[in-house]
Amino acid sequence: MGKPVISIRDVFRVYKTGIIEFVALRGVSLEINEGEMVAIMGASGSGKSTLMNILGLLDRPTRGEYVLGGRSVSALSRENQTKLRSEFIGFIFQQFHLLPRTPAIDNIELPLLYRLDISGRERHKMSRIALDRVGLKGRERSHPTQLSGGQQQRVAIARALVTNPPLLLADEPTGNLDTRTGLEILALFQEIHREGRTVVMVTHEADVAACCERIIVLRDGKVLSDAPVGKRLNAAEELSKLPPLEVQMAEVAQ
Repeated sequence: MGKPVISIRDVFRVYKTGIIEFVALRGVSLEINEGEMVAIMGASGSGKSTLMNILGLLDRPTRGEYVLGGRSVSALSRENQTKLRSEFIGFIFQQFHLLPRTPAIDNIELPLLYRLDISGRERHKMSRIALDRVGLKGRERSHPTQLSGGQQQRVAIARALVTNPPLLLADEPTGNLDTRTGLEILALFQEIHREGRTVVMVTHEADVAACCERIIVLRDGKVLSDAPVGKRLNAAEELSKLPPLEVQMAEVAQ
């Protein structure tokens, strides 16, 4: 196992509204190593989305330490956090967060706009490579409204991959997808993981978590359990067990 990519110690996150305080995280400590594929699970209100936002440098802990890639980041300025996030992390959202009137290739280029050392031609080349990587070659000029939910998620994954980050964070990446499309996306994540990238995903679905190597369960803002997956699912194999798509479509039409 590689060295820790993520290390958090005694992290709290407290939200205040007037005199009311809500404690979303209560002293969470954990490590995630290079090359792991980890699921973070928990019921609504358990703190999993708050934790993911802190890991992705979209939020700050109220107290506690966060070390990312060997660097303490809790006290970094917002500008330096943004720079580190653009270099180190690819973030994939449940709602895709694609610009609806913008072609796929331009959506993918967005993270590269912060990189002044990369020319426009190079940005375009890198974006095409990322789009090909997720199986959407030829859809460069398609707008999100012209793509299925699974294809939109693939564009979102390509956007996360385009900067070649060592860490991918995914928040409910299959939450809006049907079973077949969800398995296709999970198979893609497993393939990306096999290439050596660290993958961390938030999910409330046991079958999705079973595609990972390790499951961290949160409850009431604390780590309830942290254990390896006993019998890991291979998403590509599970996908092959489904009836062919044309058969499914014929059954629906009857």
